[in-house]
Amino acid sequence: MTKPRRYPLEPLAQTLGITLHTNGGHQPQDEHDTLADLADRLNITHRHARRLLHDGLTETQADNFAIRLDYHPANIWTDWYHHP
Repeated sequence: MTKPRRYPLEPLAQTLGITLHTNGGHQPQDEHDTLADLADRLNITHRHARRLLHDGLTETQADNFAIRLDYHPANIWTDWYHHP
């Protein structure tokens, strides 16, 4: 059985102008933790965002997050309709 397709979180972050990294945000002079910013925009926990960054999004999650942000998933993931 084939595993269901997973969509990377990075294109969603890029669409929002967020560069994903998990460094920084610990000291006032450090760069802001943008994964936390993305979690806030998606209305999910930082832990959930970290898991999605590692595992990717299901098709349903990708669709729901894109629509929640007023985008069509095909505008975020260019291979949205390409199923291997």
